[in-house]
Amino acid sequence: NNVRISKIRSMNLIEWGTDKKTVFGSLVGFVFIYLICLLHFPYNRDGVLLLAFFLVSLIVTVTEILGSKGNDNFFVPLVSFVLMKIFIERS
Repeated sequence: NNVRISKIRSMNLIEWGTDKKTVFGSLVGFVFIYLICLLHFPYNRDGVLLLAFFLVSLIVTVTEILGSKGNDNFFVPLVSFVLMKIFIERS
């Protein structure tokens, strides 16, 4: 039983540099980013824009995972701002 719990915990852990992130936390972050994109563009939901939302969510999530020692606290908002600026100007 303890072996199973330990195995599940190790599968949920992402170790990058000195930081430890969780797969579940990254998945929740991805979903929330996607929902924020949907709420920001409530009337325009064509397939291309939904794919763009997915890519924005994926890029920001990967940025958060790769950030270590607090770098993600700077880069996640910066990357989010740049990507949303691009999509707002093109829509």
